Amino acid sequence: MRQGPSANAIAKWEAVSGESFETKVATVSSIALDFLEANKVVTSREVVPHVFDQHIKSCVLNFIVHGLVQDDSAGRKAFSAGAKNLSAAKALIGSIGSHEVEMYSLAAKRRRRPNINIFSKSILLSMDDAISDFEGRAKAPPGPKERVNIAFSVESAAKAFEAAAGREFKRNFRIHGSMKSSQSDFVTIDAKFVETVLKAIAPGITKSGVKTALLKLPLRRSGDQLS
Repeated sequence: MRQGPSANAIAKWEAVSGESFETKVATVSSIALDFLEANKVVTSREVVPHVFDQHIKSCVLNFIVHGLVQDDSAGRKAFSAGAKNLSAAKALIGSIGSHEVEMYSLAAKRRRRPNINIFSKSILLSMDDAISDFEGRAKAPPGPKERVNIAFSVESAAKAFEAAAGREFKRNFRIHGSMKSSQSDFVTIDAKFVETVLKAIAPGITKSGVKTALLKLPLRRSGDQLS
């Protein structure tokens, strides 16, 4: 059974995402291994040491623990869905004929319950207000799009690469092309691997965010791997 702060963060993430932590780790690990094989970093996934999976697990866990606090994308999606559902409900109410509405309203008055009339202007206006509020909350806030702390996850991904490749992670984080271009790419397979792993965890993570986190990797003596 999971215990401690990490367990609470995982439980919260699972509730929001609808995924299990174990399934997410397995998925990210599979994507990472596919990348390594496709780019001939390893000849086969069977030769990758077991510690690789531990680093990938730490990568996902670090994202959940350190990144979920500020990552409100799931909440914004929920508000967006809520706004659409309310709009659909209002459209359905509006599709009911005026005669039927009038007959119901008269009956409600006779029962002395005019305040619970779903067709009343106050109810419809409150729906408009809720839709507007939800739509506002669904929009991304102004400023930098990267709002999650991925530095710890990036370090774990770099350790996973070192475990698989059997060499030191290259500290070359240059990018070919404009950062804003969809065609831009990191020049080293090392950085590309880290980006692939992070995007497998959270597709919305940006290249600039990955590069910023890569630049925070701890310095070490040449020949030393990340400890």
